[in-house]
Amino acid sequence: MTNKTLEKRKDDKGRILNKGESQLEDGRYRYRYTDLNGKRHTIYSWRLVSSDKTPAGKKKDNPLRDAEKEINKKLVNGVKDCRITLNEIFDKYLSLKITLNINTVENYKYMYDKDVRNTIGQYFLSDIKKSDIKDFYALLYKNGYSVSTIQLQQNILYPTFKLAIDDGLILINPCEDAMNFLGNISCDEKEALTIEEQEALQLFLKDDLIYNRYYPLIMTCLSTGARISEALGLTWDDIDFKNKIISINHQTKYRKVNGKIQWTAGKTKWSTNKKQNIRLIPVHDDIINILKKHKQDTYRFSKASDFKVYTIPNEKNAFGLKPYYNNFVFINLEGKLFTPNTINRTLESITKRYNKYKNDEAVMLPHFSSHVLRYTFATRNAENKMDCKVLQALMGHKNIATTMDIYNKVSEQRKIQEVGSTVSPIISHTSIINNNTSDCVNNINNSGLIEILNDLINTIKQSDNDLTQNKILTQILTQLSDKL
Repeated sequence: MTNKTLEKRKDDKGRILNKGESQLEDGRYRYRYTDLNGKRHTIYSWRLVSSDKTPAGKKKDNPLRDAEKEINKKLVNGVKDCRITLNEIFDKYLSLKITLNINTVENYKYMYDKDVRNTIGQYFLSDIKKSDIKDFYALLYKNGYSVSTIQLQQNILYPTFKLAIDDGLILINPCEDAMNFLGNISCDEKEALTIEEQEALQLFLKDDLIYNRYYPLIMTCLSTGARISEALGLTWDDIDFKNKIISINHQTKYRKVNGKIQWTAGKTKWSTNKKQNIRLIPVHDDIINILKKHKQDTYRFSKASDFKVYTIPNEKNAFGLKPYYNNFVFINLEGKLFTPNTINRTLESITKRYNKYKNDEAVMLPHFSSHVLRYTFATRNAENKMDCKVLQALMGHKNIATTMDIYNKVSEQRKIQEVGSTVSPIISHTSIINNNTSDCVNNINNSGLIEILNDLINTIKQSDNDLTQNKILTQILTQLSDKL
């Protein structure tokens, strides 16, 4: 009987199975344990250890013994099996953030509900592994999300799991280092367009039959540094054509409010009072002319539209906002606003179309988002040495450090230009020779050949090596011949 028991506790590869482990007839491994509540649980896996291969046609899962380690770690540390979902702990986390700005709270809710709530949000906390978080981020990236947008999800999920740890619901944070695998992927929010890329984009948009209608919006972003929510919210009343000033005094957002997705208008980002809420952006004649033409082409259509965006009630009086906004500068064919996602998808399509049909010698356009347009505006002004405080005011940055980062990330083109405009720090041997030769020849006068030859001899005697002597002799004799 003892021999039979020992035999049963081996798998089909002859490996001895631990307490609670067994192998089923179909080849699956099973582990049974009792949690701290006295409840029995069973987990399964097609692999005992990580080196085992998943049988053909079966879904790859975590090795049984890896799962056992996590379970036993929880039992040792007194962590009870958690039947609370990620959605539940997120809602609790957000309810505790009472000092957050209402717009920030709405943004968190919107992003979580859009991508997390109906996916991994339904998982039990104790079942979520780091690989699940990585799979989730990888899926977002494959669906066209930028690395910076995925980072925003990380910024939401990480503190949510941290709360679960503090409450003793889980031991480790599955979001820890979960973004590392995206580290080598270029983040489009970090780099401005180069001068060549910006020029190529502008020329392409101006003449392209399909995307020409986005030219005024994109040029406005490049000329003002406005956030996309601010640019899309511009009305014709915000543009002073006579004084060439564009007023940014509100922003529009497409968010879920009271369970319904709708447009809302609100204060600009970081503003805390009426004065801070208004940024007056002086602009040049080129963008004024572009907007004048755009107004001629679209004003009647915009004026005829009954589309309105209503202001968040508690921000209307506090920040001097209108009850609602209409007569927008940039509208779609339905007379409504473009959503930020629509614009970002359009920018991606523009890049693909341009790169497909460009000349072989032309610069390639990188993948970029609407935020890159804002960053490009800041970079061009930093390259032109605009005062840092002025640029901070134009950009609406909360901290001067954010603006200073732009100055520190100087483009390669600017480095080359700066170096090219200076004299080499290495003293050229040729320049020394030329100076000596010039001095000698300048001493030649009409006093006669003897005096000239004396200068020649003295110069050669002062030289230290044959190579230098030969060069000096050749140059002096050549110029001497011309002089005589």
